Amino acid sequence: MSDINRLIEWINSNGVLEIPKGVDIDYLADEKDAAGLYKIPEVVKEEYIDGGALITEHYILLAKKVAGIKGLRLKAVSVLEAFEDWIEEQNESENFPSLKKGKVENITISSPVHLEEAEASSSVYQCTLAITYLKERRRK
Repeated sequence: MSDINRLIEWINSNGVLEIPKGVDIDYLADEKDAAGLYKIPEVVKEEYIDGGALITEHYILLAKKVAGIKGLRLKAVSVLEAFEDWIEEQNESENFPSLKKGKVENITISSPVHLEEAEASSSVYQCTLAITYLKERRRK
């Protein structure tokens, strides 16, 4: 299984996002409740003398939620704030996905949930996840 699949599987285990078909990769379905994960093409890399590195990658999570009336918008924001809390809880308990490229050190929300786009019956919300992992040096 690829690292992106492992990350999506981990996100799908949250139990609070209420996305029936789960999070997709690089795609936001045209459905009432959908989510997509998009990798940002920017990496922060701190290299160590021994050849290892501490690497931070960023991912945008887009979530489309039914939000045609105020009560539904409030529920959507509440669900997404619960997802932020879930990320924080996973970080505190060091419950991370297992990635092939390195040992995950932390996963945080680097940009909080905010409205990206509003339509008549739904809204798209966005947050950014920062994933920092330790890449061991290559042994010969």
